[in-house]
Amino acid sequence: DALLEAVPLAVAVFDGALLLAATNARYRDLTGVDVTQAVGRSVYDAFPNALADLTEQVDIAAGGVPVVSVRVPFQYRGGRRLVEATFSPLLDARGGRGLLFAGSDITEREGLREDLARSVAQLESIFDVLPDSVRVVDAEGGTVRTNAQAQQEHAPSSPQTLRELWQLDRPRTLGGTTLFVHEHPTARALRGERVRGETLEVRRGGEPAVIEVNSNPLYDPHKRVRGAVTVERDVTERTRLQQQVQTEAERLERMVQERTRGLLALQEAASRDRRLAAVGQLAAGVMHDVNNALNPIMAAAYLLEMNADNPAAVRDYAVRIARAAETGAATAARVGRFIRQEPLLGSRENVVDLSVMVEEVVAMTRPLWQERAMGGVIKLEQRLGTDVMVRGIAGELREALLNLVQNALDAMAGGGTLRIVTQLTPTEATVSVSDTGTGMSAEVHERAFEPFFTTKGV
Repeated sequence: DALLEAVPLAVAVFDGALLLAATNARYRDLTGVDVTQAVGRSVYDAFPNALADLTEQVDIAAGGVPVVSVRVPFQYRGGRRLVEATFSPLLDARGGRGLLFAGSDITEREGLREDLARSVAQLESIFDVLPDSVRVVDAEGGTVRTNAQAQQEHAPSSPQTLRELWQLDRPRTLGGTTLFVHEHPTARALRGERVRGETLEVRRGGEPAVIEVNSNPLYDPHKRVRGAVTVERDVTERTRLQQQVQTEAERLERMVQERTRGLLALQEAASRDRRLAAVGQLAAGVMHDVNNALNPIMAAAYLLEMNADNPAAVRDYAVRIARAAETGAATAARVGRFIRQEPLLGSRENVVDLSVMVEEVVAMTRPLWQERAMGGVIKLEQRLGTDVMVRGIAGELREALLNLVQNALDAMAGGGTLRIVTQLTPTEATVSVSDTGTGMSAEVHERAFEPFFTTKGV
């Protein structure tokens, strides 16, 4: 029993009547036969989960002929296992012929073998379809393997050694220096050197060609060089084009120098044009910001007139007008500082709650939503944090938010969703405005942060 349990196989012994006499735990685990029901079971019923009929193998072994290394699939705990089984005839004490079953689980080994075979097939396919010439040599420089491209480049000759290859190619540097065989990149790799991107001129089919060579040593497990692999790429056309490009670059450089003088003469005129364009852009941007400030004022004034008998509404619309006027004043001040190139004045900054300011801007612009939606519906989604405080100029912060909201409204002709979020983190306070509108073109996105840039016209 101890011997059976120590054997790393599934083992079962059958007596002369072909009844199960002894088993080990591996057999019981493989077949699922309970230990209390194992002894006395017929050999024909001893493998209930085998996925193949073993009757023939049992009969052959019972006749005195061993059956060795039969592969049998078993259903095992919801999966399949492949077992390599052997049935050997035995003689019992009374002269009857029994059987010995020994099974080895080879599922993982066969899986690894199949994976290895697939990997080898894939590598062989990749090796042969590479557009570069690949040559593998042993430690003595003998050719071990070449791919299809290497064979094609040296057809009909088939160099079997590094020396034969060197004699066929007659390699030399682009400067014209002929290489000895020991200077060949493959020979250097056999000495443990890694060669990268070396450009050589060789003879291929009687014609000169330029190749780029990479060569790497191959090591055995003891870090000794046992060969080398060399990859050659034909760069004849690329080299020719590079030479043409260099010649053309020199010609273009001369043209550039000649034309630079003419361009310098036009530079001053172009500078004047740019200044005029900048003034026009400034004017358009300022008018856009002023319009953004006037629109809430006009809407609030209209609502103020419509609700003149409601003191609470009058106060609310008066506050909106005051906020919008403050925004317009901030625009005028910003333009002045921009023209005079003055920095922001810290004394004009106050502590501002971004969440409160968002609510003010939403209230200022809401009367315009229906008109901007052109019959659609604009939904508001806002998530405002508590005490999202920053230091800044209130009018200019309000102007920035007003521009973002009105731009979002303009982008959602036909309706959409406006989302505004404020939040406070340990390092910063943020406000984000997003919409489901048409978005910006690549050109507008590129210029979005230019001072006073607008796509709205005057």
